[in-house]
Amino acid sequence: MFAFRFGPATDLRIRARLLLLAAIPLALALTRIASAQTPGTFTPTGSMSIPRALETATQLLNGTVLIAGGNDGSMPRGTAELFDPNTGAFSSTGSMILARAEHTATLLQNGKVLITGGNDPDGPASFTAEIYDPASGTFSSTGNMNVARAKHTATLLADGKVLITGGIGNDLQSLASAEIYDPTSGTFALTGSMLNGRDSHTATLLTNEQVLVGRRRTRKPRSRVV
Repeated sequence: MFAFRFGPATDLRIRARLLLLAAIPLALALTRIASAQTPGTFTPTGSMSIPRALETATQLLNGTVLIAGGNDGSMPRGTAELFDPNTGAFSSTGSMILARAEHTATLLQNGKVLITGGNDPDGPASFTAEIYDPASGTFSSTGNMNVARAKHTATLLADGKVLITGGIGNDLQSLASAEIYDPTSGTFALTGSMLNGRDSHTATLLTNEQVLVGRRRTRKPRSRVV
């Protein structure tokens, strides 16, 4: 049997190589971690044409985003604009028929957008609804809801219809009623009511085609002294 012995210089070189080999996976791991942080950062983009709060933002089929209505700090606005993610710029599009905030905007299966309810210059809740057509860049009227609503939800169902739930009415009380919009007829029909009045809640379509309604917020009538 033969035994090989390394001199001090050779031993140091081998140790250096072993340390280098051990460091390579760590370096690669750190590189992946650093790269993974990049998508989670925020960068400035273009500015909207006017300040807005309580507006809606709906991604269209072509990838642009429709920004509609909202409050500019003094009253609801009817203007709308489109955000182009390729250029990072906003551009004007047609205005809504009714100025509104705290409304809903739902992308339909035909690529158009259903706008419902919200508060307007005439009151805290509206019956009205309208349709945005990306092809023409214009809004047009559709049927009215059965109940005036703001702070409600609008959920696209698997069959292409839209479930409207809850919200607040003109008396500022939470609503339990619900209705369904049919884009083929352009009409709303009442459906079963929720167990509790809700507003500022969520309504999520599940894989079994049912809708989960959560985040209950109920406004109870207050006593008044006349």
